[in-house]
Amino acid sequence: MLCAMASVHRTIVINRPIDEVFAFFADVANDPKWRGHGVKEVAIDGPMHTGARVRQRLAVGPFGAAVKADMDVVAYEPPRELGFQVVTGPLRPRVQFTFAPSGTGTEVTFRIDAPLTGLKKAAMGKMAEKNMAAEASALDDAKRLIESQPTR
Repeated sequence: MLCAMASVHRTIVINRPIDEVFAFFADVANDPKWRGHGVKEVAIDGPMHTGARVRQRLAVGPFGAAVKADMDVVAYEPPRELGFQVVTGPLRPRVQFTFAPSGTGTEVTFRIDAPLTGLKKAAMGKMAEKNMAAEASALDDAKRLIESQPTR
């Protein structure tokens, strides 16, 4: 069976120091603020670290139904990299953030990849691509939130 990969990749610059930007994205309690109405619930089991489990319910199902989409933290290297692997739900994308200093700000590179095969590709391909594109465009909201916070 052939496996196709739906992928979205985006890079933005946030005008804040790398430590502040990384801390914002590493705190999953911030997700509903920037990822929009799609995040119904999100919590992490214990402190953020590689191997931690993030429990989330997303409104991405038919008619906005909540879908369980728990993730394992697969990369936690402050302040350079943060990665998640979705382990429940109909799609199992991998989400990766990398952070690099850029002038007086921080370059954030976001990548989400979801393997799609057979019936899953036929039934959910367009919806998956739409949801993944929405996650990438939500970076604009994260940028506004981070840049509007008082400098530490």
